[in-house]
Amino acid sequence: MAIVKLAEVRTDAAIKRVFDTLYPADPYGSVAYAVEVDDSFFVINGNENMDRDQFFKMKLGDGVLNTMEGKLPFENIIFGKREGTDRYWFQTNGYRGDGVTPGQRYVCTPKPTAITFTCAKNPVVAVEDGKQARMTIIAPWIEQTKSLTLSFEHTDGAVSFRIQAH
Repeated sequence: MAIVKLAEVRTDAAIKRVFDTLYPADPYGSVAYAVEVDDSFFVINGNENMDRDQFFKMKLGDGVLNTMEGKLPFENIIFGKREGTDRYWFQTNGYRGDGVTPGQRYVCTPKPTAITFTCAKNPVVAVEDGKQARMTIIAPWIEQTKSLTLSFEHTDGAVSFRIQAH
């Protein structure tokens, strides 16, 4: 957290100097906000980045589900919760403004959220609410890298799913 005196950030150079220091440097130029609070996980690509996809990588544990990473589209979010030592619940969602509703700053086409999970062994993924058609396996389980990549479509809202050990 930083206190910024708005009177001192009136030029583009001053804005860049102040706000660029608040975002971590990375080889891709854009990192999504990712944090763990207690047993909950949050990854957010907010509207401050002006319609750029952001990369993220988050350590989730040691054992069944180790990390999740990917490229999070503009205005998309992922949140989740541990349900014991070998099972996790997640929800992914993407925003799309309609261009009509007052207060919407951006209008963007929804893009799917793609997440690569690294796990100790091939996990079981179950999509909730009968929305299996909105999940695509981009890269099936790869034993050598211990990874699985999934994509979630958001044209009709959020997709909730569980991932757990076999």
